[in-house]
Amino acid sequence: MPNIAGQSRSLVGRAAFLAGIIVVAHPCGAQSENSIQVLRQIKMPDRMIGMIRFDYASGVATRVVVDESSGKILQYQTYPGRPQSSRQEFHEAVSIIGHDPKLARLVEGGAVTEGGFIVDGPAGHPRNDRYIQIRLLSADRRNLLRVVLVDLTERVVASARSSFV
Repeated sequence: MPNIAGQSRSLVGRAAFLAGIIVVAHPCGAQSENSIQVLRQIKMPDRMIGMIRFDYASGVATRVVVDESSGKILQYQTYPGRPQSSRQEFHEAVSIIGHDPKLARLVEGGAVTEGGFIVDGPAGHPRNDRYIQIRLLSADRRNLLRVVLVDLTERVVASARSSFV
């Protein structure tokens, strides 16, 4: 287990360093620059930092507890189920939607984005990829325009439908 003694003593500095230590590069795929993303991070009692991470390369989430002072990993376990999206993932999904030729017009026309739940992918898509559901609503929020599933692993729109059915 790594030890990062001697690094910044501030929580922000240490957390940034710790996040950097546990982010690994993956040689292929759309998320190759940041295969592992920290979704949640909290300061815990007894000078510990807890993190929920998602590895886009393997499709596995983990929970890590690190000693803030020494940087030693105290606990490392596979996270059961799917952790919900981070703000960064939501914003990334909205950006991907904004670059899709068919959906960009709706966004440019004032569509409001809402949602952000992590869901199963559409039939025929990779099961281990991470999918987020974003709803596009009319500017007054009265009409559902599209239900969009974004594949965060491949960074593409996986599907866009005009209803939930």
